Amino acid sequence: DDIQKFIRIRFAKIKHISDDIFAWGDKPIIFSEVKTDECEIPIYSNGKTGNWLFWFTNTFRVEKPCVTISARGTIGFAVYRTEKFLPIVRLITVIHKESEVLWKYLEHAINFLDIEKTGNTIAQLTAPAVWEIKIPIPSKIQQQRIVDEIRVELDAQKVMENAIASERMKIDAIIEKVINQ
Repeated sequence: DDIQKFIRIRFAKIKHISDDIFAWGDKPIIFSEVKTDECEIPIYSNGKTGNWLFWFTNTFRVEKPCVTISARGTIGFAVYRTEKFLPIVRLITVIHKESEVLWKYLEHAINFLDIEKTGNTIAQLTAPAVWEIKIPIPSKIQQQRIVDEIRVELDAQKVMENAIASERMKIDAIIEKVINQ
């Protein structure tokens, strides 16, 4: 632990650990609410349920692993994606340099930050603002340790959420039993 106090962690702007950062806009002309043979490419947006899956289309804008960041709504919320997809509605896409940062670490680092919101009437995040965000870049070994520790905690959280849901169902059953007597 004493040694860790003296280890310096460098900070880097996201633009320096990325190959590309961009925001995308409108929905495509061809789309489907369900996956079809013609429309099998997912369209992701901001803050939708189901990991922001919005619709499906026949074309993609992103084909490399990346982290997407919500620019509106749930501003600053990041998700790592590996499949081809089309981002819409101001979803910022960060195609990171794999030599610099682990994808899952980048996702967690962005989600940890209190990203400043900009805009006049509707708060939003812009691609130029994302370029300038600084995140700590420990060694890749340390990044993996952080990711592993977070995974353990998230798994424990999921177990607790399932237990709470089970107990809620028991409470609902008791209330229903009393009401129906």
